[in-house]
Amino acid sequence: MNEKYLKPYQYYADLYDKFTVEDFRRFEKITAPDVFEQKEHSEDFDKVRPILEKTWSNVAIEIKKVERHRYKKKTIAEWMKRDEEYDKVYEDAQQPSHIQCLECKRMMFVSTKTLEMEFDKKPTRVLFMFDCPLGHLPRRAFYSDGQEYRIEPKTCVKCHSSVSDTKERNGELLTITDTCKKCGHVEVTEFDFSTKEEKPDPDFLKDRERFCLTDEEGDKAVGELISFEARMKLLDDAQAKSEKHELYDKAKLLKKLTIVELEKLLVPVLEQASFIKLTLKEPQINKDFVLPFIVYDSKPDRTDAVSCSDLKKVITETLSGTNWKLMSDGVMYRMGMLEGRLRGYEREEDLIKLVE
Repeated sequence: MNEKYLKPYQYYADLYDKFTVEDFRRFEKITAPDVFEQKEHSEDFDKVRPILEKTWSNVAIEIKKVERHRYKKKTIAEWMKRDEEYDKVYEDAQQPSHIQCLECKRMMFVSTKTLEMEFDKKPTRVLFMFDCPLGHLPRRAFYSDGQEYRIEPKTCVKCHSSVSDTKERNGELLTITDTCKKCGHVEVTEFDFSTKEEKPDPDFLKDRERFCLTDEEGDKAVGELISFEARMKLLDDAQAKSEKHELYDKAKLLKKLTIVELEKLLVPVLEQASFIKLTLKEPQINKDFVLPFIVYDSKPDRTDAVSCSDLKKVITETLSGTNWKLMSDGVMYRMGMLEGRLRGYEREEDLIKLVE
């Protein structure tokens, strides 16, 4: 019977608090910031240095406590979703059928079913171990996707030749000795299968009170922090506008052209430069607003390079002072037809970048 991976919410909450306590314990061992580590200090500074270090540490801890609580529920939700998906993969996995013993050809039966988490670019899969009803070896193992599991032969870490191994079991300790058949290099690996209980942490409750905010305390502090960040953003935006007021004024002066107005502006100018039949294609709308177009060169004696250069010059000059721009990938020429892309700017921050 497989134990469920998904646990009750409190299991993850306790685990998050445990990681928080461990994080803060490491944090308290960190020395004061570099500003306190300069080679030369006055005697007056050396007197107040312990107070400054303690103050910095206390302030940093209070900020860190709020940050840890800020992401607690989100992190727990991610953990629970991950374990719920593990349970689903395990429960939905179907064992491969018609697995035969390599010795007697009898149908083998599943003795164990194990979930292997994703690693080394391999997805999470279930591994089924098959045994022969007559006890013949080797046992066989298959993943739920039908791939057979095979142990890769060991090689020497020095010369990459094949190795021979010996196993020695002493109670719960398994010792595997690998000896290279070519160079004689020996590698010894030990596996301890004894069950070790986690030692009690006598200071955990005290430190949890120091470092872990309750839901009520944490939610209030996080709310205040979010409000503070929003106010600071408004101030930063206002300061940015103040510092770039000339750019904002220039952005306001740009002609905001719709697609229809853009077409009416370009057609006569292009025709005057002997570029005819302008066709605007379907816009590509994602983060940016991109408008592909095609146009035809009516000058048969104009080379492709000159045609591209002339078209780019005409479009660039015509769109100057508007919210449209020829994109940097330029223009492509084929048999008198030229293709390109225009980008339209709508948002204020994009218009600022355009005038910059």
